[in-house]
Amino acid sequence: MLKSIKVLSIAVPVCVFSGVASSSTLFSESLTGSEIFSDPNVTLLTDNADFAVNGSALDVNPTDTNSAAFIWDLVGPGSRGDLTITVDVNFSQLSGDNDPSFLITDQTNILGFERADNGSGSFFARQGTFDPESNPPFQLVPGTNGIGNVNPLSFSYVLTILDEEGGTTGTVSEAGNDFDFNFTTALDSDSALSFAFVSQGSNESYQINSIGITIDGDESPTATIPLPATAWLLGMGLLGFGALARRRKRPV
Repeated sequence: MLKSIKVLSIAVPVCVFSGVASSSTLFSESLTGSEIFSDPNVTLLTDNADFAVNGSALDVNPTDTNSAAFIWDLVGPGSRGDLTITVDVNFSQLSGDNDPSFLITDQTNILGFERADNGSGSFFARQGTFDPESNPPFQLVPGTNGIGNVNPLSFSYVLTILDEEGGTTGTVSEAGNDFDFNFTTALDSDSALSFAFVSQGSNESYQINSIGITIDGDESPTATIPLPATAWLLGMGLLGFGALARRRKRPV
């Protein structure tokens, strides 16, 4: 006589979380010079420069050549796609030469723009390997000779980090004029990003009035099933198999 065995079918729900990239503002902050002096995310490199708060501004007197005066940590590492970084700068030249650089680094490479007084005003693109004690090599941004040199200097630039293509482009703007530049050094959008203010020489001094930075782009969050939920699913499965075993032991 054939025995009929009823098989208990157990449906175990499985939760799958896929990180969906969402375009949003990942960072947006503007600091006055005095706020830069006291912000916990800013590191003042006092071996390379002297600092003095002047009202809402910050006077920076470099004591070393081609070195970073301060570094501002912006975002930590993450899973990100293309990024757009906008930097707005307002500063005054106090004395000496006028060649400060306002740069973004991924802790490996560094790039951005230098606002110079060469040719009655010009911009240089800076790019290379990140080193707080060394300003990266420069190249004149085409079309920027003679754009003017007044105090305070106010300009902005936009860096676009192309994650898939692996490139970085930049547009620097002053007084309604836009100048484009294609960097050959690329930044990694997944790495921690910081801002660095670099002085070219110790014979110059500046007053930082304000610096504003915004980072827009895609960030893919990662999600996991919490341990309590996982244990609950496993427990339900074990109970089901226990019930099946008891049914099979019953006499027919």
